[in-house]
Amino acid sequence: QRLLEECCYIFAEKWFPSMLEANGWDTPEAVELDEWWKTLSKCDIPATAIALSHGQSLVALFKRAIFIRHCAVHRRPRIPVKKVEEIVWDAWLLSQALQDDLRAAQLLHWHKELENLVAHLQLRTNSQREAADAELRNIHNAKVEIEERLAELESR
Repeated sequence: QRLLEECCYIFAEKWFPSMLEANGWDTPEAVELDEWWKTLSKCDIPATAIALSHGQSLVALFKRAIFIRHCAVHRRPRIPVKKVEEIVWDAWLLSQALQDDLRAAQLLHWHKELENLVAHLQLRTNSQREAADAELRNIHNAKVEIEERLAELESR
């Protein structure tokens, strides 16, 4: 959230300094993430100011970014790591669109770290699942052996 607020502030500082001054916003912390789109959507943003990939829109990127703020503000305790990875990716996309290379690099680094963590957790989960399945097969086989032994004993 903090990095995106900085991205937005740096963007506005470059393209809309009078808007910052008019609102009395002199630091990135002065404006919350959800307020940025409300403000920027009213501006005539030059095409050269943003870098959108095919099919992207600032509206969609900011909408996803607001979810980041929601998670931070409401301190959602059980967000899966995969979802955090997606959130960081969305933040990276917005930082790219706002052409903030410094913060984009930080977000991309975090995304790669999370991607590696997700892959590691998936491997560990698969390994644990395989071990549990093997243990269940062993228990089943032992049960069958016990039942056969019991049947043998009862038939005597």
